Amino acid sequence: MIFDINDEYPDAFDLPDLPQGAVKQTTLGGETQGSLRLPYYALGRSGLNRLLVPSEKTQRPALTFALEKLQHVKWFDGDRGAGLGDSTRAVLFDDCRNTGAADADQALRRLRASSSLPNVGQWPPMTALAALVAESHALQPKNGNIVRDSFLYGNVSPLITRINRFVEDPMFTDVVSVDGGAPTGGQLSWRREATDLAEKIFGGQTVDWRVHIVNLRRVSHDLTPFVLGSLLELYAYELFRRGQQQAVPTLLVLEEAHHYMRSIGSGDEAQDNALAYERLAKEGRKFGLALWLSTQRPSEISPTVLSQCNNWITFRLTSEKDLNAVQAASEWADRREVRRIAGLARQHAVVFGGSISMPTILRAPDAAPRPRSDDGNFSSWGASPSVQTRTEGPASAG
Repeated sequence: MIFDINDEYPDAFDLPDLPQGAVKQTTLGGETQGSLRLPYYALGRSGLNRLLVPSEKTQRPALTFALEKLQHVKWFDGDRGAGLGDSTRAVLFDDCRNTGAADADQALRRLRASSSLPNVGQWPPMTALAALVAESHALQPKNGNIVRDSFLYGNVSPLITRINRFVEDPMFTDVVSVDGGAPTGGQLSWRREATDLAEKIFGGQTVDWRVHIVNLRRVSHDLTPFVLGSLLELYAYELFRRGQQQAVPTLLVLEEAHHYMRSIGSGDEAQDNALAYERLAKEGRKFGLALWLSTQRPSEISPTVLSQCNNWITFRLTSEKDLNAVQAASEWADRREVRRIAGLARQHAVVFGGSISMPTILRAPDAAPRPRSDDGNFSSWGASPSVQTRTEGPASAG
C-alpha cells in the first residue's frame, strides 16, 4: 500500500505480468471516478483525536464526550445548533450564548444517561462536535441557575475554532467530507465506520487487489500531517484490534514521510501526538506489517521510527543534520561510512543494515517504466524553438 505524495507511481506497476485488477489506484479528494473523500466520522475516535490535536487536560475530555454522544444528536441547520434525536429544535450551541443554558443542561443530563436515548438515523455534520464540546465544558451552576461560564468556555474555544476552521476550509473539505451522512451497515457505529474505511485504504482479508496506490496530489501540504496522521492513527487502531490471528501481510510504503511522520505541537503534547506511527514502527511486525519509509529529510522523522529501521538505502545527503540523524539511528554504519553519503554520485547509494554483512555502495538500475519524476530540461533554454522541439525529453534518472 503506497502513499503517493507527488503522483509518481501510476505508471510504476503498468507491467504485463500483473493480473487484471491487481493494482488499485485511488485519488484522495474530489468527486471524480476513482476518488475518495474521507467521511470525517470514519476516521474514528483515534483518527479524530489526531486530526483535532486537543490539549490533554481540558480539551481531550470534552472531545471524548462529544465523540461518545455524537450518535444521539442531530443538527438543525436553520438554528446553527444541535439537539437530541427526539428534539424539534436546537438547544446545544458552540458560541457561549447567554440564553437557553437550562435547556442545554437538560439535554446534557439526558446525554450522560444516554441508555434510554435512541441513535439518530444518520451522522450529523462535523460542526455538531463543536457544540457538544462547548456545552459539555462551559455549562456550570451559579447562584442556583445554570449558566455558560465564559472562562471555562475559553479553555475549549481553541478546539472549537479548530473544528470550525476545518469545516470552512475548502482544501480540507475537498479531501474530508464534513457533511455527515448515512451510516455503514444501517446503524451508527464508530467501529464499523472505522473498519470499513481502513479496509478500503489499507486492505483486509477479502480485497481483490494486491497493490493500492493512494494519490495525494489534492492534499495540500499544510493539511498533510493532519489528514495522513489521522489515517495512520486509524490504521494503528484497526491493526492492533484485529490481533495477530487476523494479521494481513502488508508492506506500507510511506513516500515523502517527513511531511506527516512528525510530531504536531511541542513538549508532552507532541509526544502524545506521535504515538500512533511510533507504535506501528515498534510493534507492527508481529501483526504482519512492514514499513518502507522514503524521505529526503531523515532529521525530520521521529527518531523512534528511524531507530526501528532495519535496512537502509541512502542516496546522497549533504545536510549535516540529516547525516547525524542517519548515524544516530543506525547501529550498522560508523561515522566514516556515513561521511561517504555526502559524496555519492547520482543513482548511487550506500546500503547497510541487518540484512547486509557490510556497508556497500551500489548503483540503482534505471526504472522501467520510469516514474513521473524528471528534472527540468534547462539545457533547452538557449536553443531555438525548432531545436527545442527535437531535443526535449526526459532527463537522466536521479
